[in-house]
Amino acid sequence: MLWGGLALVDAGTLAHAPAYAELGAVCLLVVVASIGIGIPAALGVALVAWLVVDGFVVHSLGVLGFDGAPDAARLALLVALAAAATRVRR
Repeated sequence: MLWGGLALVDAGTLAHAPAYAELGAVCLLVVVASIGIGIPAALGVALVAWLVVDGFVVHSLGVLGFDGAPDAARLALLVALAAAATRVRR
């Protein structure tokens, strides 16, 4: 998740993609990475994805910060997607 997320964010930055597009790409990666794995591992995937989004999409240069409800909503979205993807079997 970490390296794929960083690659997506870098590609989005080079393409001047809006932040919501970068978040969408990371969400898709979370779903793909969480297919068929256990819940604890999927939660780890979601947490790493949130750190990537928070550090490189919302803030810049890897600086982490917590902005309250928007960050909580992004974390909840990523956790929900990861948990739902664990139900899919390969």
